[in-house]
Order: sequence, then C-alpha cells, then structure tokens
Amino acid sequence: MGRVRMSSRASCIAKPNDSPYYIGLDRASEDPYDRVDNPDGVIQLGLSENRLCLDLIEKWVSENLMESMVGTDGGDLSISGIAAYQPFDGMTELKVV
Repeated sequence: MGRVRMSSRASCIAKPNDSPYYIGLDRASEDPYDRVDNPDGVIQLGLSENRLCLDLIEKWVSENLMESMVGTDGGDLSISGIAAYQPFDGMTELKVV
C-alpha cells in the first residue's frame, strides 16, 4: 500500500505541528525563560495561561467538587453546578461520564 494522498486543505489540518504557533510552543517548552537560570530562554506569548490562581482553584475544587456535581442534599448526579451550559442543552449521556 502506498502513501495516502491528501488535499492541501486537509494537510494543514493533519500537520498542525508545522504551524508557527506550534513551532513556537515547542521552542518555549524546550528552552523556557527563567530570570536566573535561563535569561536567554524563550517566553511563550502565543497562549494566555493563568498560573497565578492555581492554588486557589485547587483549593476550591478539593472543597466543592462533590457538592457541585452531586448536590448538597445528596441528590441525583448533576453537572449543572460546574458546567456553563444548561442541563437541557444537548444529550445528557454525553455530558455525564
């Protein structure tokens, strides 16, 4: 069996790692900037990532995850406490794992 032929429109989707975004992302992960240890490193500016509040999010999730999913009264399983969409949007089977 030979190589699979692909249109030019599909090839840009099939090879996302060749885009400048992913090339920059790889370079930033391979050589990250650090003020002391690596001042010549790469700063990743292509993706906004808020790491300043991870400790607050972790604390909230550890304290509230079960209540937000199951409910405070131990009722039926519900994702409405943490999901942005309403329970009547889409199929419930695809929302609850």
